[in-house]
Amino acid sequence: MRVGILKMRALILLLISLSVSSYAIEIKLKLSGSLLFLDQDHINRTVNDWEEWLKRGGLNSIGWIYKQGEIKNLNFGTAFEGEFLISFTPHLAAGLGTGFIYAEQSEDDTSLTLERDSSVAYFVKPIKINVFHTNFSAYYFHSLADKLRMYVRGGVGFVWAKYVEREGTKASVPYFNQEATDHSQSFLSSLGLSYEATSFMQFFIEGEARFLKLNGFKGENNDGESGGLYFFEEYDPGLEFWRAKIGIMSEIPSEPNIRSVEEVVVNLSGFSVKIGFIIKF
Repeated sequence: MRVGILKMRALILLLISLSVSSYAIEIKLKLSGSLLFLDQDHINRTVNDWEEWLKRGGLNSIGWIYKQGEIKNLNFGTAFEGEFLISFTPHLAAGLGTGFIYAEQSEDDTSLTLERDSSVAYFVKPIKINVFHTNFSAYYFHSLADKLRMYVRGGVGFVWAKYVEREGTKASVPYFNQEATDHSQSFLSSLGLSYEATSFMQFFIEGEARFLKLNGFKGENNDGESGGLYFFEEYDPGLEFWRAKIGIMSEIPSEPNIRSVEEVVVNLSGFSVKIGFIIKF
């Protein structure tokens, strides 16, 4: 029985070897871009509560009165990826790629107008998330027509991320800022279609499902405090309001006016549609 299994393995390896040896290995460059839908609960709750806090009179004690403005939530991001494909057979290929994911709540997205006496100021709370990743993938291609092929892809990635938050007024030095970084792994699977437009150029569309969750950020704020990046709620007794916040803390606080403390989660998992082209060398 064992001899039979060994012979079968040897036959499979021989067939793969013959297939590869009869096929000229090809190297291609795959470039793509996509729009990502984001579900950033911690970030959106924090910015929305900041808006509500100002509307309720959070800065009335120093004379600033809320007048107008609405926050736009962080719901979308953009992604770009470049990948080298090495085709061993007409059906099998390996990929090594790198990419960039960018998501931002800009100053304009978070601008609120406040007045004090005859002065007007635009208070802002911009947030940026930058993610760099390296992916290792395996592909299987299947021909559907003369120039049309379907493929499936599976892979694993290594991710480095940076979270940046500012708070202040437009066109001025922010009175609060914090930055934190994290690294993790990602997993992806894809189903795509490619069309051979010329002998050296293909176009493709690809649906990708990915798992990428970051929840171990470490950093420092402008007060010099370093530690983990936490989401929490802080009670404002003057307004009788529990306000959601994100902050860097060296240790988890135990004060009665703070509750619901947990590590900030930046969740980039989900589904996206990529479009791009493949260049054959």
